[in-house]
Amino acid sequence: MFEQRVAVVGLTQSGKTTFLVSLLNHLLEHDPDRFQLSGEGLQIRAGWRNEHSDDADHYRESRLLLNQGKWPQKSMDPRSYRLWWRSTDRNGRINTRNKKIAFRDIPGERLMDVLMVTTSSFGEWSKAICNQIRSDQKLSECGAEFIRLFDVACEGGPQKPSSAVAKEQISELQIAYMRFIGKSIGANSPFYTPSTVAIDENGEYLGEFVDKSTGKNHTEAVIEAIITRGDCGLKGKPFCPLPAGLIATKEGKQVTSNFKLYRRRIAKPSMRSLQRCDDMVLLVDVAQLLTRGPDWKNVCQSFLEQMARYMAEKRTAWIMAKRITSRLTFGLVSPPKTRVFVVAAQADRIHQSEHELLRPLVKDVARCFRRFDTEIELYDEVISAINSTVSEDAPRWMKWEDRKTGEPKRGNSPGLPGNGFADDWKGTEYLFPRPRPRIPRNKANPPEQFGMDRLAEKLLRLKK
Repeated sequence: MFEQRVAVVGLTQSGKTTFLVSLLNHLLEHDPDRFQLSGEGLQIRAGWRNEHSDDADHYRESRLLLNQGKWPQKSMDPRSYRLWWRSTDRNGRINTRNKKIAFRDIPGERLMDVLMVTTSSFGEWSKAICNQIRSDQKLSECGAEFIRLFDVACEGGPQKPSSAVAKEQISELQIAYMRFIGKSIGANSPFYTPSTVAIDENGEYLGEFVDKSTGKNHTEAVIEAIITRGDCGLKGKPFCPLPAGLIATKEGKQVTSNFKLYRRRIAKPSMRSLQRCDDMVLLVDVAQLLTRGPDWKNVCQSFLEQMARYMAEKRTAWIMAKRITSRLTFGLVSPPKTRVFVVAAQADRIHQSEHELLRPLVKDVARCFRRFDTEIELYDEVISAINSTVSEDAPRWMKWEDRKTGEPKRGNSPGLPGNGFADDWKGTEYLFPRPRPRIPRNKANPPEQFGMDRLAEKLLRLKK
């Protein structure tokens, strides 16, 4: 039986886990009144294909957290939630045979490693990383120390330095590169590749190691945590961009070996699972992009473009093979079209009257997919997996419960730009609510949502 594979992606803190928990909850416990699908009375019957899998257990743990009024914890490992499903009418008559679907959740931090699979060698990756740092004003400020040391190491040309000099220069570059990553995180331009700096191969999150002592500078605390952990690569096998002269040394070859091992174990599996999916849901937290400013958006946009280019290149041979098959079968087998659903997630943080203004913003972020792959079908949706605010009739006034204290709050939501992202803006201009999840007192009922049912109709091909 054919399995429909749906990749759910988004950069860090875009709400992927909450999105999946809500979607799975509504499919597994479908209530047509709360989750209205195409056709009056249409109902979904769904279940786990393996009731005792780790992924099913993870879903249940996350749903329990919501029952406790807490947001689910962020994804640390790639997961695949595999269900069977079928639809029935209001009289219980089966409309479709059992179908298989798998929702693949990939931690947003892993997307930062896309350059490792779009470049052909460690040397090419090193050049690409340095070019990206130099081409962005904020990144070049954060990486000034690293770029200076990199240029000093380049002054020797392609000649190999002595072993002692090479060892010292590589050590200095490694420390400087980790300091650069820490500064970029502190400056709201997160640039963590290798992504194990943020989440190591054992699923331990950087934030758990940051010393939040009173009076301590946040950026320096992040840098200290990164250097102390030393997870710039796999455990005990660090790497960072190096110039050609250092790569040619014995010490540089060891660093190259560390890079190749990381690419094989971490980077390629994550990106390969994307390339093999039939559909992709790209979650874009517009409120976060506006709050953190253009520097954050620039870094996010850069990695999304790399991901779109990689997916387009890897699909070309497959599509050509399908086209040949289509001709041989007189059109009975047609070439596939990837469906990309670009979703304005956590839209409940924005007043309901402004929701249509979210569409040009998410289209701005996702236009790179159309540029690199003409075979895709691009959709834009506005959703909230768990609607945790109330939009009042008064212009942009909202009510919610405070995320930390649970106290009732009321405030004015900032207005959105009317025609996509502006040329420049200050994050301080956009302060959106950060509510706690609003869950029914009757915990057997799925949470209130909006837009998720329309998205599910298209994903399940119940409505085109």
